[in-house]
Amino acid sequence: MARHTRTSSRGRIAVSAWAAAAAVIVCFGSASQAAPLIGGQHITTHAQVNTDGKDATASVHVLASPDLGHNQTFIDVAIASIHASQRASWEQGVTVQALLEWQYPDWTTYDAPGPSSFQAGSGGASSNRHGRTDFPEDVVLQAMRSIVAQDFNGRLGVKVTGDEKPTSGSALDAAANLESVLLAAYASGEISGPANTLDTNAVFGKAANLQYLSMTQRVKRGAGGIISQRMDRLQYWADTFYMSQPALAAFGLYTRNADVLDESYTQVKLYLNRLLYPAGSGSKTGLLGHIRNDDGSWVDPAVWVTGQGWGALGMLRVAAALGQSSSAETLSDSTKSKIVDLLRWTSNLLTASHAEFDSDASLWHNYVDVASTFYDVSGSLALAAATYRLATLAPSLVPAASIANAEAVYNRVIPNLGPYGQFGDGLKCVDALAFSKPGYTSVEALSFGILLEAARRDYAKAGSGETTALIQTIGGLEL
Repeated sequence: MARHTRTSSRGRIAVSAWAAAAAVIVCFGSASQAAPLIGGQHITTHAQVNTDGKDATASVHVLASPDLGHNQTFIDVAIASIHASQRASWEQGVTVQALLEWQYPDWTTYDAPGPSSFQAGSGGASSNRHGRTDFPEDVVLQAMRSIVAQDFNGRLGVKVTGDEKPTSGSALDAAANLESVLLAAYASGEISGPANTLDTNAVFGKAANLQYLSMTQRVKRGAGGIISQRMDRLQYWADTFYMSQPALAAFGLYTRNADVLDESYTQVKLYLNRLLYPAGSGSKTGLLGHIRNDDGSWVDPAVWVTGQGWGALGMLRVAAALGQSSSAETLSDSTKSKIVDLLRWTSNLLTASHAEFDSDASLWHNYVDVASTFYDVSGSLALAAATYRLATLAPSLVPAASIANAEAVYNRVIPNLGPYGQFGDGLKCVDALAFSKPGYTSVEALSFGILLEAARRDYAKAGSGETTALIQTIGGLEL
């Protein structure tokens, strides 16, 4: 098993399931296979990216016109398969985020023209577009689906069968849908005026406010104010990094509430303190344990690969929201410091994860440090997406070997999606409801694949000289 050592460091798509399947039969696997380092160069940089916080010298890839294409067949089949699937609240959340990042990049915190894009006007929905000619229709449609399934606690997308208990289960999975509902409120004019006032009597505005109140006032909290992932007990899951923390950041951004933005950062820090294995933890050092009780005992101490993906992707979304909260010239030193922390924490987590990458299989194991567990497509796609996304925003924090690993995952998985949304060629993905069992496909895996396509596309754009307001803001920070 070959592993590299720890290195310091739009179009709108609408296809039927039948058409997508036909496309696979005709042109299955027609993706670009170009290497990610074409046109690039390698330099040595000095960056504070070690998990122990010490300076380290790392060989990194500098963006310079990488020649990357995308696999439209995969995207079409993945979207059609997702739409055909029954989805739990967190699956709905990652689905809509994938659609947002792939189909409507200029409505995301990553690619929006700048902080003014999130400042409401006084002329209704049209005044909130800020030059964007498209309307995020598919995201708004998915937001409405989440609202229809909102329970009386305010949790979005949780009513699937009607048998769900309001006093048990996840307290925070539903928060994964909040950003899409806020975007729908903003795009439809339910957020307006210089203070970005949310209309809590309107359809989207009311649902967004109820979800925010649910996660901040109706959920148990532990020491320091850490928000529990469960309704009936104090318990903390790695999944939460992608569920509630980006949701808090989005609420703070869309309502111009600096305190809520700060809270999103605080929750990240509290969760890292609970779940991140410290130095001296052997192969788990720098990685996230899966589930931990408030008393410190572990329910699942394993370093689950999907948990690492949730963590990295979630921290990047919080960093992006903070970066869009004000122009680069007016960002406070405190906010700049928080962005730097989040990017470094993400880099450290990815560095620890890539140290366990199996380059022979071009995948990670389901439990990244346990070679006897199966190779998992879902978490591997998530980590690859996070790697490309961080490399786009802060290339000095990503070693060249990590980019090579991410591209290896892409080439191993993306061309091997079958016509009905199942992975072929011996690929397995974790059962979303049974953390140690493999399955043929999952909404999570398909969504992570779309997120990888989006992050990889944006990486190529940045390498070709296309910049964004967020990239410019981060470029001015001392990483």
